[in-house]
Order: sequence, then structure tokens, then C-alpha cells
Amino acid sequence: MKILYIINKLSSGSGGAVINNRNLALLQNVYGKENVIVYEFAKTNFNNGSFYSKILSLFGEISIKILGEIYSIIKEEDVKAVFIANSIYGLVAKGIKKKFKKLIVVTFFHNVEYLYIKDLFKASKLKSRYFLPFFIKRVERRSVDYSDLIIALNERDSEKLLSIYGRNADFLLPTSMESQEIVVTALNEKFISKANKLELLFVGSNFYANVHGINWFINNVMTRVENVNLSIVGNGLDDKIIVGNKNVIVYGRVESLEEFYEKAQIVILPIFLGSGMKTKTAEALMYGKPILATSEALEGYIIKNINEIGSKCNTDKEFIEQINYFNDHRLELFDKGINSRNFFLENYSNEAIRNLFERTIDVRLKELMKVKYV
Repeated sequence: MKILYIINKLSSGSGGAVINNRNLALLQNVYGKENVIVYEFAKTNFNNGSFYSKILSLFGEISIKILGEIYSIIKEEDVKAVFIANSIYGLVAKGIKKKFKKLIVVTFFHNVEYLYIKDLFKASKLKSRYFLPFFIKRVERRSVDYSDLIIALNERDSEKLLSIYGRNADFLLPTSMESQEIVVTALNEKFISKANKLELLFVGSNFYANVHGINWFINNVMTRVENVNLSIVGNGLDDKIIVGNKNVIVYGRVESLEEFYEKAQIVILPIFLGSGMKTKTAEALMYGKPILATSEALEGYIIKNINEIGSKCNTDKEFIEQINYFNDHRLELFDKGINSRNFFLENYSNEAIRNLFERTIDVRLKELMKVKYV
């Protein structure tokens, strides 16, 4: 079975790119690299002054040229299924189903893009393009209407799809990451002694939810705790964070995160805005770190007992209480870190998600194949 994977180029460090690359690797592992054809188109620069490029931005940046190239690949390669990497490419889903009625179309929803754009505009200076959510909703509806299978990250997004477009996701395929070998923080005097400050870490790019969350944490939590250091690592965050606290250091972009995770005793995830799932939550778990996370940062992660890997904190009081507690009970952090790593491997590693894919989505695809290509 030949599969065409349609994707727009994204920044390599973004959470969306991590999931897109995961999905591609997943398809290649399950169906064979030789059977997965990748069509990657460049993102349109709608700020270049071109009227045409601005119009394209309203329709998921899908041009007639892009559609023509996709149709040609489908014909030449005898493609049987198309995996579309984002719900804003609804014009692609519609065009394919109109032209190739038997073709199976699968669309992956990183979130409900219509709601994401609305929230983004509220938190940014993009008010001048207030009409964009209307057009995004139109193209996203086409993804819903013309996809044989819809895959979402979590139940919340599936429910929102139902409320807005009248259709749930067919499957949930949560965020995951490739499991890396890690250096386990040594359980020694330096780790447990209060003579050393408790080391907190925040990792996140220049994204509105990250900027909002970490500034809130600095102003409302770091000013009220003692014997604590906070390291902030994130591309583009340097000029977005106002720090007047000597215990807070902003590093901006770094070549490697490993040394920062190795040093950290707790990873904080004070995220209150956004949708989908937070890739940085999976990353913290992958590195075997206890987490202090908001409900939003934990959205989509099925955790039976958060206390085994850290704590859920939604207010400044809750963050402060947990930081003070772990400052006095550092030995507990060592076991919680081990639990975090094991929880990741069992549930949110790429290997775990591949097993989920084969038990669910792959079975349905094969059933559809039998019906459409009998």
C-alpha cells in the first residue's frame, strides 16, 4: 500500500514539527519507508506584500500548483491512502476526495485550529487580521467533511470537534517522543542537601502560552520562595521575559538541553493557555524529571496518580506549597524522577504509540482497504 504524506515545513524546534516527524516515522516503520511518499511544501510568506500570498494564507496556504503536484503524485505512484499532517489543509482533503473517490484520506488534528487561531489573536497583536479565524474554520470544516479518518491528540479536542463541526475524532494518538538514553541524576549529598538551592527548570520557545506562563511564575511564585534557582531555556525568550530576580537565569537558545535537564531537580510547566497537548511535558518525563504542572500542561496525558511523578498546580499557592515541600523532602524527588521515566516509556514513547497505532488505526485502514479496493 502506497501512502502519500502531505506536510508543510515547520520550524524544527516546534511542538508541531516534533509530532509531524513522529507521524512520518510511524508510517515508515509500520508500512515500510519505500511505501511512504513525502510531499512537503514551503510555507507561504504572507507578509511579503503579495496579494496572492495573503489570499493563500486564508485557505491554509494551499495553491492550485500544490494541488496539481499532489494529484500527479497520486496518479504516478498509484497511491491508495493520503495522510494529511494538519487540519488547515482542508482544500487538499476536498480536492482529493472529489478527484479520487476511492482514495482513503486521513487527517491529523494537532488541535482545533479554529479555536487555536482565535486564542492566538486574543494574546497577540494580530488584531488586524481578525477575519482569519472565519476562513480557518471553513477550511478546517472541509478536513472534517472529506476525511475518512480523523486523528486527534486528546479527548478534549475530539469533543470540541463534535461541538463545532458535528464529528468526533475517530482515533486519539497522543503526543510522544523518541526515547533517548539519559544520565540519571546522582543521588548524593549535593542532590539532597539544603545547603544547595533547589534547581527548577522551564523549557519552552517564544510561544504566547509559554511567555504568559513563565512570566506569571516569575512574578507570582519565584518572588515568594527561598533557596530556589530557576533556569529558563527557550529560543526567542530572551527579550520576552523581564527578570529582576537574581535566582532566575534566562539562557535563550542552547545547543543541547541535556545538561540543563541533568542539573534540574524539578521541571515546572506553568501553562494556562493553548490547546492540543504540550510536547514539553513529554520531554520532561522522557528525561526522568518530576514535574509541577498545570491542568493545561497535563491535558491529554492519562495519569492515574500525579503524585507518583510530581504534582498538579494551578495556583501560585499550590506551586509555592509544592516547591517548599520538595525543598524539605528532596529524597522523594529521586523516586519520582524514576517513575516519570518509566511512565514515559510505557505510555508516551514513540514505541508505545506505535503499538497503539498498530492496534487501532492500522486495523481500521486495512478494513477500509478491503471495502474500497475489493
